Amino acid sequence: MPGKDNVQPGLHVMTPDGLPAASGDYPVVWWDPRALKLGAAPITGIPRQDLIEDPGPEVLAADHRAYTSWLRAKDEAIVHGTRPSFAVQTVTEWAQRMGQDDEPPVPEVSVVDAASGVPRPAGPRFGTLVHAILATVALDAERGAVADVAAMQGRILGAPHDEIAAAETLVQAALVHPLLARAREAWRSGRCRRESPVTVVEPNGSMLEGVLDLAFEDDDGWTVVDFKTQVELTGPLARYRRQVAAYAAVVARVTGRPARAVLMLL
Repeated sequence: MPGKDNVQPGLHVMTPDGLPAASGDYPVVWWDPRALKLGAAPITGIPRQDLIEDPGPEVLAADHRAYTSWLRAKDEAIVHGTRPSFAVQTVTEWAQRMGQDDEPPVPEVSVVDAASGVPRPAGPRFGTLVHAILATVALDAERGAVADVAAMQGRILGAPHDEIAAAETLVQAALVHPLLARAREAWRSGRCRRESPVTVVEPNGSMLEGVLDLAFEDDDGWTVVDFKTQVELTGPLARYRRQVAAYAAVVARVTGRPARAVLMLL
């Protein structure tokens, strides 16, 4: 009990001897042992013993069912996630997989040789160079402009001088061909497309995509042109016929106008 020889529980403000009040005050708390929970058992052993105690068979069975359900849902999610939403193939891949006896898409394909007898280097880089020039040069470009584009594309591809000169000759031959003369007229009236990506959904749900080299429209409908150099013709010609025919079929489907397919050899 409080008395002269002990201190009453609570917060007390102490003043050091020899100092004026409030100049060196500091707080001190005396705790009341009657407010403490005395006689409590000490916490020893494994912490949270209740977590490893057997909760009973019903709880274990429910947890096992929940885990089994989660495991099944996880497996289904993995299977669903690995299944592609779209089956996409390029027109080139589609044409390569088509067999010789498969029904080709309409329309029929015309093959024109725009540079017969012109000497040319071999190798895939040369074909890429010719395509790059045809994709970027103006359809009404003069010889000097064609030479400038050929030189620029040749530097990009690291082509030697003989390849650049041969590619320039082939492109010049293509530009003076009557077919490209028609494309030039369509281009001047805003009815020509070059290097245009196309995508179509097939009846089986797959997607077919590719890039048109050249397509132009006139009074008779659309003409779709696919350029192929001799060095690119590494397989049967029928494969490249199917490829440009597929492009023309897509154009005819989306525009509602007839489309003619032309394979131009360079």
